[in-house]
Amino acid sequence: MDDCSDISATSSKPFLWGDAGFGLQSDLNTGAADRWLECKVIADDVELPSELCIEKQWLSLDRKMDVELPWEKGVWKNLFGSSTFFSCEKPPVFTRPAFAAIPSVPSFEVDAPCKRLRTSVFANHWKEVVTTVDVASWSESQEAKLDTALKRWYDLVLRFPFGIAIKDQISLLADVSDQLRVLRDVFATKSPLTLIKRANSLQRYVNYLDSQGMLFPGDEATLYSHFCAERQAGSPSSRLQSVVESLRFTEHVLGVSQLGAELLSKRVVGASKYQNSGPRRQASPFTVKELKVLHDILQSEAEDLWDRVMAGATLCAVYSRSRWSDLQHAESMEADPCQWDPVFLEFKVMDHKTKRANAWSEGFLPAVAVAHGVTFENWARTWLVVRSTVGGDIAEGYPVMPAPGFDNEPTKRPISSDEMGKWVRMLLDRNGIDLAGRRISSHSCKSTLLSYMAKFGCDISTREILGGHVSHLKSVLTYSRDALAGPLRELEKVLQSIRTQCFCPDASRSGRFTTVCKVEDPEQPFAANEALNTEEPDKESGSGQVHAVDSDSSEGPSDTDSSSDEEASNAGRAARLVRCPTAPAGTSLIQHSKSKMLHLLADGYQRIFLCGRQRGESHRPPLQVRWDSPCCSMCWKAARTKLDSRLVLP
Repeated sequence: MDDCSDISATSSKPFLWGDAGFGLQSDLNTGAADRWLECKVIADDVELPSELCIEKQWLSLDRKMDVELPWEKGVWKNLFGSSTFFSCEKPPVFTRPAFAAIPSVPSFEVDAPCKRLRTSVFANHWKEVVTTVDVASWSESQEAKLDTALKRWYDLVLRFPFGIAIKDQISLLADVSDQLRVLRDVFATKSPLTLIKRANSLQRYVNYLDSQGMLFPGDEATLYSHFCAERQAGSPSSRLQSVVESLRFTEHVLGVSQLGAELLSKRVVGASKYQNSGPRRQASPFTVKELKVLHDILQSEAEDLWDRVMAGATLCAVYSRSRWSDLQHAESMEADPCQWDPVFLEFKVMDHKTKRANAWSEGFLPAVAVAHGVTFENWARTWLVVRSTVGGDIAEGYPVMPAPGFDNEPTKRPISSDEMGKWVRMLLDRNGIDLAGRRISSHSCKSTLLSYMAKFGCDISTREILGGHVSHLKSVLTYSRDALAGPLRELEKVLQSIRTQCFCPDASRSGRFTTVCKVEDPEQPFAANEALNTEEPDKESGSGQVHAVDSDSSEGPSDTDSSSDEEASNAGRAARLVRCPTAPAGTSLIQHSKSKMLHLLADGYQRIFLCGRQRGESHRPPLQVRWDSPCCSMCWKAARTKLDSRLVLP
């Protein structure tokens, strides 16, 4: 395109479409010719006027003074004109407002508390209580805790000197998996929570030995100096007592002889008990008024369905005198005599806290709940109907109180002890119950009826059988076949007295019984026996036996055990060069945020692990993998990769 014709042709191309386009081009050419004839002044041969002539013509024009611009009239004139309507003689001066000086707060030197105080805030809905809704079965959680406990104890045993039986036995094995199997056999009768707690406490003492440049077990003077340093730092006495318990645990369970005799002197044991003054903090039993509120929630159809299920599960734990965690591990439930009008609900619990006791070593814990409690209605019948409505049969692996999911469907994860306490406190607070000064928790379920029976005057053996504290009654229970028959009848008498308002367990000693009969005629033996039975509870109620019954109920396992002392383990070091778990080729590591169990997720999969478990909300890529992180053996087996030794060979 070197000439104007090319430019003209190019510029006209956008207009050349169809017949209409050609017509438009011809019209434009015709209009241009007409304008050329009308405007000849633009021709090159026409002489244009000079600038001087144009200026003279412009100045000769008449000026029109009546033209008013928009800002010279109307409202705009007041705003932009010379009017002083809005003006002031002295322009305003804008300054910042003066604020009063903040008074100085006197500084006081206050020692910071060793433990952070827990604040209890009541929720408005159960969704604010059930925070973790990931489906994590109880067996998987126990497996993860046991794996972590074995690895921590394995690291501690490697620091033992040679000559100790357990250290010599482990040293004879080359494979780490075989060495861990030895520890698993040694700790076969111990709970994973107990193993973790003892390992963390012993780790704290081992860390102190490392800072002093000494090897385990040290000496008595070093242990005493460690206790003195902890006491000056404001540590609670429970931390020091845990160290003493861990040393005794190591001596008796692992067979480290003379460990307690060499380290646990009188001054060491005394230093660990310097803050034992004051009453014990125990869970408060439910009052009769609080139990009636739970009954009303269960019976009311206007309440939320899950709130009714929770109220019934709490009553089930109360009337069966069960620990909350034990009841959630029930494998079956049987209504006696029928489901439509039960008198008793019996749960078969195989895995419970006292399963290693002599009386229950070869059987199950019979948790039997009475269907008529402090009210006249049959709460068990209503709860069975409500429980079947939400679904999740206990025989299919669901717990007694399953955690509701995001879709309000039951999951196989049981409600934890902490969630149970928050949920029940929310229900009681919503119905006008003042819980100030009371400690309502999951342990309240087991202690309630045992406390009632102690105040009623039932004998100690009856309360021991109903509470499951029967380690010394093995022969009696073995040949009784149904040892709960008599104690359950005694429990029904106590509840009948509460329903008829003859016995008020919440009153003081002087007002628990509404009628007191004194028999003066010895010729009426039947009346005399009733008088003795009426006066006996008032005498025995002050005997102090309730302390022995309730003391065990406050020591059950919990998911939120504050005495586990995880800080000691985090600050410790491994006694050997080890490598962290790594994912085999074609897989990636996924870790449970609570149990810390590591699973393998194959490439291309998002929801199902190699072990077959389904990924939940708490399964995330690991932020930190430790040497003692538990690994799912089924995942590694499915990946056809052996969990080899993590020991770094020199």
